[in-house]
Amino acid sequence: MLKIFPNPKTIIYEEGTLVFKPNFFVEFSHEPDEEYNFGVKKLVDCIKKYTGANLSSKKDEDTTVISFLLDEDLQKEEYRIDVFDEEIVIRNSGYVSAFRAITTIKQVLKQCKKEIPQFTLADKPDIENRGIMIDVSRGKVPKTEELKKLIDFMSELKYNQFQLYIDDIIFAYPSFPEYWKDNDPITPGEIKELSAYCKERCIELVPNQNCFGHMEKWLAIPELTHLAICEDGYTLPGYKHQPPHSLNPLDPESFELVKKIFADIMPYYESDYINICCDETNEIGMGKTEAAAKETSKEDVYIDFLLKIHELAKKYGKQTMFWDDRLIMHPEAMKKLPRDIIPLDWGYEPHSTMVESRTKFLAEEGFDFYVCPGTSGWLSFLGRSKNMVANQLRYAIYGKKYNALGYLLTEWGDGGHTQFPVITILPYVYGAGVSWGCDENVDIEDAFTYVDENVFGGQYNGLSKLIFEAGNYYKCENTRRNNSTAIAIGLVHGLDLMLAQSPEDYNSLTKTCNYITEYKTKIMDLIGENDDVLLQELVLNLDMAIVFSKTFALQVDTSAAEKDGIEIDEIIDSIEDIVERFEELWLLKNRNHGLNKFREYAFNLIDALEQL
Repeated sequence: MLKIFPNPKTIIYEEGTLVFKPNFFVEFSHEPDEEYNFGVKKLVDCIKKYTGANLSSKKDEDTTVISFLLDEDLQKEEYRIDVFDEEIVIRNSGYVSAFRAITTIKQVLKQCKKEIPQFTLADKPDIENRGIMIDVSRGKVPKTEELKKLIDFMSELKYNQFQLYIDDIIFAYPSFPEYWKDNDPITPGEIKELSAYCKERCIELVPNQNCFGHMEKWLAIPELTHLAICEDGYTLPGYKHQPPHSLNPLDPESFELVKKIFADIMPYYESDYINICCDETNEIGMGKTEAAAKETSKEDVYIDFLLKIHELAKKYGKQTMFWDDRLIMHPEAMKKLPRDIIPLDWGYEPHSTMVESRTKFLAEEGFDFYVCPGTSGWLSFLGRSKNMVANQLRYAIYGKKYNALGYLLTEWGDGGHTQFPVITILPYVYGAGVSWGCDENVDIEDAFTYVDENVFGGQYNGLSKLIFEAGNYYKCENTRRNNSTAIAIGLVHGLDLMLAQSPEDYNSLTKTCNYITEYKTKIMDLIGENDDVLLQELVLNLDMAIVFSKTFALQVDTSAAEKDGIEIDEIIDSIEDIVERFEELWLLKNRNHGLNKFREYAFNLIDALEQL
């Protein structure tokens, strides 16, 4: 049986085998456009690599034929592959469809080499748009070459959209050079380069620009602070005082700022969409918006500004996406929105009733909408594995059931992006599976197999499952947390907030430490000492989780920690070693921007330990 991922809709095996002849010939039922060249070259290279056959300019008795047959009855990404005794027929509706088929055949060739079982395969996605969004504003900003590697990875998994979440001033806006000059920003030229790179691989680079909430970095600039709803910051119940966060929607200058930002970013993206975000506008109803919100409602104040930005996007020929958290719990407010705006319904916990009720409402109201689960990686060190599977699967189920336009898997950098890319590989793979074919790809074991074979090269069978199990360390904690784990909150926000949110005690923290240590031992037994960067990232994230759980156990109960042999000096040495390794691995793949945040967290911990 072939291992194809995502698992296709149907595959029927026939009697017999195709054995590649010394040569192969590629033919088309139509005159192919130039865009076919990239995908066909990838196929030709793959055939040469795994079969040893050579590309021929003619058909004869020593030639295996690869036929691309145009079938206009197929949908955009739908394809069919028929493997006969001397020919492979690829039925496709155009280049994107053909590219999906090529991706599948490459997996087959890698497994079978010269001898391929005869089969008929029919496949198409459940959800039209399937994307990944990575946060480049709160932590790691990958170098362009690393982004290209991620795009290649996404392409092999049949994703077709990619977003770079931006709220920090990490893009080189032509109108604001004084704001980004020290940030090592992503340049307009890099965006154009990435957009073209995506397009070749049948992926759409969608612009993503927050321009309402999450404007902290903009509002921290003295000449822009007056645009904040609360210039002196604000406080929400249960949280520390926060700096200015949201633009004042009632100030005309706020919209003028958005217009300048749009003029700076729009020329460099080819996509027909833009994600304007507009999430977590926490201060609406406070400060400068208090009177207006009382006169109408908080939702109406929000909608007025949202629709101004929406109309601006339309002038650039873009269809607007926005995070719907501000309105989705207020159905009457949602109904006021035009149906040419796309709500992005996000949630990162597996609350199935809430997911279904919201997606059902959006469908019944006639919205094109996206379902947006998460990787469960942020504010953790190893992810929250079972949460990730349940969260992604439920959104895929209801996205399919209620005909969502898209599925956008989010990877955030809250708390400075302490999780390294190795932690998010499995969530990306599982998301690719359930968004392409929910029923066919529900089993996480298929994702384990894909990762072990295609990421770790078949050298460490079972490694992805061990990483998954290590990522269940959050189950050791006393209290279930949304969007985080206790030890990550402790690192980022301090022991007091960790304990305020959840009564973690010495026993729960040592239980966490012991659990992770057990899985680190299993992983090290499998991989041994290894210079591979991906595996170094893994070991570092394991060590971070172990050391920080020991740190907080020591802070919670010094006497018990001393009895167990946990020494302050040893922990401080371990933290300093972690900082050194963290910075080294960060800079291999990412720009310098954001790196100091982790150093600050770590040395705050050291200061606290030295005072014990």
